[in-house]
Amino acid sequence: MQLIVTTAAYTGMRLNEILHLKYSGINTQEKIIEVINTGKFTTKTKKNRIIPVPDTLMNELTSLFSDNGTPLLIDPENYIFSTDGKAPYDKSYITRKFKSLLRKLKLNEDLHFHCLRHTYFSNLSRLNVPVNYIKELAGHSSIKTTEIYLHNFSQDLNNFVSGFKY
Repeated sequence: MQLIVTTAAYTGMRLNEILHLKYSGINTQEKIIEVINTGKFTTKTKKNRIIPVPDTLMNELTSLFSDNGTPLLIDPENYIFSTDGKAPYDKSYITRKFKSLLRKLKLNEDLHFHCLRHTYFSNLSRLNVPVNYIKELAGHSSIKTTEIYLHNFSQDLNNFVSGFKY
């Protein structure tokens, strides 16, 4: 569960994209994750995309691979988040585990796994990443959709200027 949450926090990937991630989708040399449509999985927008992976996450993902960057498992087409490599964990199973984790950590149970995605893109915005780059990372087809994810940034701006006087 820790690696699933970490992957979401450092990539902004949707839960379904994470669960369908295969060893072959991680390029340790270029430090990217490739979100690829297949016969069994399609992204929400039906577009493939490449997500750069920060060193913090890549170090954790690299532990899944041998020294030369090939998967430790025989089949690189195995799912990473799976009990047997052949089928990904069920989305509802991970959602329940996430809620259980929130309770255990005494965090607000109104939070959802998807909040990690919002947090990732809001943080990119706070780092002054241009919104069109955030749109591409998110895999959105419209910048209007991306702007929904940046609502926290707007609230921050309101807080900054609320006490402003001449």
